Amino acid sequence: MSLPSKYANLLASREIATVPVTRLLDERFFRTHIENYTVLNASIDRLLDQITATSGAFIDDHMLELTNLLQGVAWNDDVTDELSGLLTEMGCGPNVCLAVRSAALSEDTARRSYAGLYRSILNIQATPKPVADAALKVWLSYFERAAINERLDSGSLSDGLRMNVMVQRMVDAAYAGVAFSTAPQGTGGAQLEYVREIGDALVSGRATAVHVREGHLGDAPQVAVPVCNRVFDLVHRLKALFSHDVDVEWAHDEEELYLLQVRAITTQSEAVFTEGPVLAVYDLFGMDESELERVRPLPDFAEYFRSKRGPLFAFGRAEGIGLGAAKLVLLNRDALLAPGSVEAIAAPFKGPQIVLDINDRIRQVVVEKSQFGESLINATTHPNQLYRILVRDYIKGDFGLISRLNGSGEVVVEYSADGLLALNRGSAVASIFVLDGQEAADHPFDRESVGSLERVTTHAQARFGRVQLEWAYTHGTLYLIDISPLSDSTLPIISNAGASVVSVGCAMGPVCHIDDSTALIELSDGPAVSLSGIPDPKKMGRTFAAIMERVKSFPQPPVVAVSRPYAALAPLLPHVAGFVFSDAAMLCHLAILLREHGVPALASSELFNSLDEGMLYTLDAKPHETNSIAN
Repeated sequence: MSLPSKYANLLASREIATVPVTRLLDERFFRTHIENYTVLNASIDRLLDQITATSGAFIDDHMLELTNLLQGVAWNDDVTDELSGLLTEMGCGPNVCLAVRSAALSEDTARRSYAGLYRSILNIQATPKPVADAALKVWLSYFERAAINERLDSGSLSDGLRMNVMVQRMVDAAYAGVAFSTAPQGTGGAQLEYVREIGDALVSGRATAVHVREGHLGDAPQVAVPVCNRVFDLVHRLKALFSHDVDVEWAHDEEELYLLQVRAITTQSEAVFTEGPVLAVYDLFGMDESELERVRPLPDFAEYFRSKRGPLFAFGRAEGIGLGAAKLVLLNRDALLAPGSVEAIAAPFKGPQIVLDINDRIRQVVVEKSQFGESLINATTHPNQLYRILVRDYIKGDFGLISRLNGSGEVVVEYSADGLLALNRGSAVASIFVLDGQEAADHPFDRESVGSLERVTTHAQARFGRVQLEWAYTHGTLYLIDISPLSDSTLPIISNAGASVVSVGCAMGPVCHIDDSTALIELSDGPAVSLSGIPDPKKMGRTFAAIMERVKSFPQPPVVAVSRPYAALAPLLPHVAGFVFSDAAMLCHLAILLREHGVPALASSELFNSLDEGMLYTLDAKPHETNSIAN
């Protein structure tokens, strides 16, 4: 079993440094002594996997679930005996003070330090109960919001074994501080900072430090110069030992210099750090070249939206259609604390909700406008780092709509009160109508909006080629949201002996039922599902992996029976004979892919309810009637 770097580094350093007596509470300790650990661990794994698979789009809901899950975590009765033995081995009686420190596997590695992300608790009495209480708090800090955000950003949300905990005898320090073999920003040689008390006061910012650069010992009081010299010597020997620059925590008790912690300096080259408040807001689709130069390089997600939706928004403005706001915000946490800053950022956005794209791994997070400031604070985990966050209108409205042309040049419109996201990703209950010059179409939209749908959809095809447009309709106003290219050759047949033909064709196979679940809907609604093709199943987490395993367990490609055409099911297409849905949006993402790939599909609640698991079924999705919206 691998040791966490924080603990392993101290063990390796003992040959050249004095290290206080330190012991590790490892995964075995927590597995043995936390009540119902196996069940708890499986539930945590499921949640972390779902957060990763959905790129944090539902992180508020998942964090609430995680918090509730961890609320009742407790030790079993055996923990006292093991800790008593540990403290005896460490030579610690009740008058000794201990530091209980985090030691996660991903912490203090050459790739990333996560410095200050997890809890360390000082001045803990060396008796079993206080140590147990502190160890549990440190272990739980692995699941706090800032830690989840930071690990999700780095691509290591679940790093196998979770939080180990170090128990370390505290030093009665006269001097304590930090030191670096080179400046963390790469701007100079070795340097240190110290305070005349416990070093945690320095790291946490509670005490004012004396800053000393190697070769400039005149900056330090004369009495501290010998200590500084010893620290610099230690730092250089540790750098030679580990073959990289190091960041250390140390303490001196007037006689001995102690090494408390050593890690690699891992300041990320792409991160930008600032002094003082920074806040700048740019219109993503309206920036001129001089503004673009100030914000480049754009984050990948911002570049994607600008290249995909920029031409659409220019087209929408020319057509006089409503458009949502999209702002690229450059900021640090200091700026968020200034009065009125959050309100100024939120001002251009129309609805009660806003969607945030925080980085390439935390995307499409929908938040209430009232929670906007808190969400930005959660996103900015480093106080002085400059962040580039994309903030967009989230206009769910009264209806979501998708419009496109059929083969006769008529505009086909599908709509749902469940909203555009649900309509696009397949979970919506939808209705469809054709603008064919007849007044009999049954829909809730006013004449002006219908005219706009027809005009703009027709003009969009002339401008962009074969596309479908995505809209939100709220309080009598249409908002143009997005555009998608089309490659399916036909639109669906409305009826086949009472069933709607989603995709034409015939197939035979055993029936495989896939149950609805919150996890499946979240996967479909999350940004991990690409709407430009079939997503990579390896990036879709355990929920989808279990579905794929079931599908592949059949002796031949099955006919999948599932209530809705969920977008997350797209990777199944090469492995199935066809689909039967209880109900289906005809213009949703999966429906388009089914037609593109020639996978037959029907939608009928009666048929869906009649299919038994494993029965051999012949799927006939041919047009028995000619009532087609393609004609």
